[in-house]
Amino acid sequence: MRDYWLTRLLAASLTIFIISLLVVPTLAATPTYFQRGLALLLSLVLGVLYRPTRSNRFPVPARVFDGLVVLLSIVSFGYIVSNSTAIVGRVGAGNTADLAASVLGTLVVLELARRWTPPALLYLSLFFAAYAFLGHLVPVSVLKCPPISIEQFITYTMISQEGVLGVGVAVMVDIIFIFLVFSAILKLTGIGDFILNFAKAAVGRFTGGPALAAIVGSSLFGMVSGSPVANVAAVGTITIPLMMRVGYHPYFAGAVEAVASTGGQIMPPVMGSIAFFIAEVTGTPYVKIAMYAIIPALVYYSSAAFSVWLEAKRIGLSGLPKSELPNLKEVLRSGWFCLLPLVLLVVLLVVGLTPQRSAWYASLLAAAIGVLKRAGIRKFVDVLIDAARSSLGVMIAVACIGIVIASIAVTGLAPKLAALVAAITGGSWLIGLLVVAIFAIILGMGLPPLPVFIVVYVATAQIIPHLTALGIPALAVYMFMFYYSAMAPVTPPVALAAYTAAGIAGTDPFLVGWRAFGLALAGFAVPYLFVQHPQLLLMGQLWPDMLLPIGKACLLIFSGALVTVGWLIKNLSVWQRALGFLAVIGLILPVGWGLPAALALLVLGLLPIVFKRGRSGAESALEFASKKGDGNDPGQNMKA
Repeated sequence: MRDYWLTRLLAASLTIFIISLLVVPTLAATPTYFQRGLALLLSLVLGVLYRPTRSNRFPVPARVFDGLVVLLSIVSFGYIVSNSTAIVGRVGAGNTADLAASVLGTLVVLELARRWTPPALLYLSLFFAAYAFLGHLVPVSVLKCPPISIEQFITYTMISQEGVLGVGVAVMVDIIFIFLVFSAILKLTGIGDFILNFAKAAVGRFTGGPALAAIVGSSLFGMVSGSPVANVAAVGTITIPLMMRVGYHPYFAGAVEAVASTGGQIMPPVMGSIAFFIAEVTGTPYVKIAMYAIIPALVYYSSAAFSVWLEAKRIGLSGLPKSELPNLKEVLRSGWFCLLPLVLLVVLLVVGLTPQRSAWYASLLAAAIGVLKRAGIRKFVDVLIDAARSSLGVMIAVACIGIVIASIAVTGLAPKLAALVAAITGGSWLIGLLVVAIFAIILGMGLPPLPVFIVVYVATAQIIPHLTALGIPALAVYMFMFYYSAMAPVTPPVALAAYTAAGIAGTDPFLVGWRAFGLALAGFAVPYLFVQHPQLLLMGQLWPDMLLPIGKACLLIFSGALVTVGWLIKNLSVWQRALGFLAVIGLILPVGWGLPAALALLVLGLLPIVFKRGRSGAESALEFASKKGDGNDPGQNMKA
């Protein structure tokens, strides 16, 4: 809808409130549930204003319904905010007013989730809520739970650390929101144009240059946008038509942009919201999480880059013409200052400042640069509004996911699932992680990355001690969950980043989704490598122990690209691509014969190409020699 003055005022107020929690000591000292409740209240009201009910047949009832939702939001969360300290002390045994406010608040969150999130999140929340009430009737003993009263469930769902106002909203309010502010202010420096021009100048001249520029540009722009879908929408409008113009098929161009934009979440130094969540729940400094992610992110993007290079070779493409390439020195000379806020952010994180403080100081520097570039008051107001607007989808999603978390916690389902998984896996960490991966992939088909991670984290947290007992570092398990959750935007059938790219490319979203899924193969395979070899996460003894996992990672990049593109010198047959896929499996298996088997499969698959190429070269040489012997050599004829 059009931004009316009330909507803009509330959006700016939400951003100012979040900033004030960081810089105003008096406000920062208020109870945490007051802070979370007020932030969520403003978000819910804004959610209604930005996405009102639309009905051509019944416009008046639609407006009345929206007004009712806003009123219920104010009543329920207003009560919670004004009585937060007392309510927290009555969790699970609240009075009538607590119960009424919690019921109304839960219904409002579900309604806003219906408007703002994929349907799967709403269905998942309703399913787990139903399980909380009906779980005692389940005939399977391992899934059976004790009877739970509505008072216990509803108040626990709304107020507890595992509920609607629990850890998900806490991470949004405390950390993620200020990074959204940083991203919005950073755009005032002109960093978007700088990144795109730098990417084209750096790699545009190479074979497959436009696609390589999309990968470089999107990996960098992901630090600014904070969302794969927003990344595709911002960068893809430039890179996708450029790739199509030089000869890439529309569905391939869309897939490349979707994969590159999704990788922005796993690319340090400014990663996606999941990284902040991991830092918060594990007590690990964010800078360490970013350090752990460096090599896996490089493997992911190297695989995508090699794939687009092979595709360019397969269809005979070259780089961009020199006339279309920006001058790299000129790009750096005119835009180097855009990087200063990012540099400051990294430095502050390294020296030990909290992520939110680091982001705030970097935001101030970005704002100063914006002022020097003549950004007026209106642009800064728009920054406040854009930050709030970009937070709504995630804020509402994590609030709704609180219903799922509370249901799992109050029913005691998590330890039961852990015991079941432990019984299934026995002494195999591979099977345990496979269960986690399948769970994350299924959730990723319908949920954004952060809600996927939160559900996986809560449902499988009890499995982590079992996996660590088998020799897997706990943080490696969290990074494993991180990767499989982060791949949600390119996981069909609901691959949101791929579908956004398909809209720009004007092609079938289904084809783009599956092509992106293939191009992101390294993102699904490399987690199995780094849980076996923590050196890829820069953990443990690095030298010379790093050599083996780096070699495996290089083979993974090579094998994955062959499987995805199906070309090396010539088109590969189905059986050759199948051998390449089996080689990928061999590389990630935790067995001594996995690497030799992968090498043998690659040699077996590529030997016919090498043999045929050698034979063709020999035949060409013999043909040339026979012509020379017959006196048909062009050089001899010219001398004659």
